[in-house]
Amino acid sequence: MAQNSFYLKGWTVTIVAAVFVLVARTNNYGWLWIALLPCISFWWLDSFFLRQERLYKGLFNAVRLGKDENGPYSMTSTYVDKDVAPLVEVARSKTLLPFHGGILLLIVISIVIY
Repeated sequence: MAQNSFYLKGWTVTIVAAVFVLVARTNNYGWLWIALLPCISFWWLDSFFLRQERLYKGLFNAVRLGKDENGPYSMTSTYVDKDVAPLVEVARSKTLLPFHGGILLLIVISIVIY
């Protein structure tokens, strides 16, 4: 899961930078709106993977403490779902908000300026 997060952050920077280069070369500032799509979608995916990681850590702890309802070899994490924050709260976590929020803020400021 951590490797997926690393890749998503790399792809976010790469695609947003490519859009900024395209805007700089063509002087067509309408293309800046396109940079919002990968930024928001990769932020959502990164939040999803972080939440999944937290679910499986909760599942591991439940098995470790003997509180597992489905047996030690089940990968069903539905009963630890209530213990993990929803996706929106995970998106605002201290690991995701500064990175993705900063890029989103940069895009929004660029759109407002131009």
